[in-house]
Amino acid sequence: MKIILVLSIILLTAGCASLTGGRDNWIGASEQEVIKSYGEPSKRMSDGKDGAILMYRNRFADYSLYDRERDPGEGLPADRMEMRLFYLDPNGKVYSVDDITK
Repeated sequence: MKIILVLSIILLTAGCASLTGGRDNWIGASEQEVIKSYGEPSKRMSDGKDGAILMYRNRFADYSLYDRERDPGEGLPADRMEMRLFYLDPNGKVYSVDDITK
């Protein structure tokens, strides 16, 4: 039972890591491959060149900007957003990937 639990954790961690990195690995991938890995995009829009942009957003609290010594009990973590944009050519193939953090 413990072996199954450990293997499950390893597989889940490996899957999550592959979603956050490797922007260049997505060049040439199909739209279906992106959606299979990331799910439905948060937004889909035109790239202005007969292609499309798939936007994936993730909101999170950034505690690295919170300094308890300078602001004990009063400060709140910063609300941050990560976005990954997949640019698709007219054939539905990825030609560029951008990561944006706000």
